[in-house]
Amino acid sequence: MNLEEDLVSEYDRLKQKADATAAKYLSNLDSVNREQKSDQDLLDNEISKKAQVEEGYKKASREKEEAVKRKEKLLDHIQYIFHFIKIFIRI
Repeated sequence: MNLEEDLVSEYDRLKQKADATAAKYLSNLDSVNREQKSDQDLLDNEISKKAQVEEGYKKASREKEEAVKRKEKLLDHIQYIFHFIKIFIRI
């Protein structure tokens, strides 16, 4: 009977040790998971900021192109007017 009690005691000791080790690993895993989620949230935030900056750049580029086209049209119009002024002055 003594051997059986020793085996049960050893089983209980090993089980407690395994439970403690498992709890330690689960705690570490939980910590790593929280850190990973935090990092993922930061990454998602940076990706969103990047998309906003890229969209702002595209918008600014389009506005610049439109401004250049308006400028060219105005210059053409001014040249057209100067041409008629020159003709008018000659008359």
